[in-house]
Amino acid sequence: MSSPSQTQSQSNSSSVISDSNESRRVSGFKNKTFKVLLGATMTIQFFHLLPNFRSLHHLRDQLQDNVDNVHQQQQYKLQQEEGISFAVAGFPKCGTTFLLQMLGQHPEIVMPQTEFCDLVKKDGVNRTRLLLQDMMKQSSPKPLKYGIKCPAMVRDTNAIETLTKMSDDTRLIVGLRHPVLFFASFYNFRVWGHYKFNHTTPILSPFKLTDGSEKTFHNAHVAHARFDNFLMQLAKVPLSKSELHRMLNSDNVWKKRISPNPFQIFIYTDDQLQHGNTSQFARDLQHFLGLETPLPDLNSEPRANDGSSRPTFPETINICDAKFEGIRSKLLQHGKESSKWISEKFIESKDVTVSDKKFFIESLRTWGDDPCALVTT
Repeated sequence: MSSPSQTQSQSNSSSVISDSNESRRVSGFKNKTFKVLLGATMTIQFFHLLPNFRSLHHLRDQLQDNVDNVHQQQQYKLQQEEGISFAVAGFPKCGTTFLLQMLGQHPEIVMPQTEFCDLVKKDGVNRTRLLLQDMMKQSSPKPLKYGIKCPAMVRDTNAIETLTKMSDDTRLIVGLRHPVLFFASFYNFRVWGHYKFNHTTPILSPFKLTDGSEKTFHNAHVAHARFDNFLMQLAKVPLSKSELHRMLNSDNVWKKRISPNPFQIFIYTDDQLQHGNTSQFARDLQHFLGLETPLPDLNSEPRANDGSSRPTFPETINICDAKFEGIRSKLLQHGKESSKWISEKFIESKDVTVSDKKFFIESLRTWGDDPCALVTT
């Protein structure tokens, strides 16, 4: 039997080890953040040469503030028992509801069956903590993962920054889609919602939602299909001066900023949920989320919220109509530029996982092809 003095000594030793581990964790996170930001920060030093130097200097100052606050945020996180395990983070109309329903039925996952986007609000941490506490009331013989769906997270990185205050280990699932199909689906979804929820604001014409317009129809806008500009905010790869300039000035709708985070990302295209190697996709997503029980084959799951069963309205569009050729042309240009950056740069990050990389890249290459041409030939 140990003597009281031995017990006290062991306790002190354990405390020292614990403090040391905690210190290494904080230090490691800070070093990782500095490395992630290094390329961008060095680039920003030259931004005074550009005409809009004020906004770029502001971005540089913001990045420095983020680095300075890492230690304080990390100390807060170490006080939390758990964080959100994963988030279906975007983009809208890219299979996010399908994944929500499939993952929500998994025996090792607890997540609300509706969107939870309170993370973007000023008290997002408190709101998310209350949700997490409610989810933790559920018990299971296996360790549980706590998930949410918020398709606006990549666009509005306030949500990402909220999660960084709670955990280092949250994993993000990000879906993409051919820009023409994305815009048409999102616009028609908003038209349907306008009637379903009796909105009183006017339905904006698609022609008022093109580049140069500052208005959106409940976030439906041609610029929303420029996925690369939103992904740049996640700071997963170094950005050149021209890339940062494009991100900041690509549209007049959404303000963008760099939001450093330690999160791993699983990125996919909507095609992979239907036409790719769905069995491999399910295995790769299971591994990414750290689940013991396999996910079902995606082909065995019904598609959710795909719009095929929704009624149409006078404002519902057929994006293949000749009058929308100009909008399609702009979306295809966005698609070419986005797909090139995503396939050549973003997915090369060590923080980004892709299932069936060859199929993923082939899918992105079609973003410069008009899907309406395939329909009419």
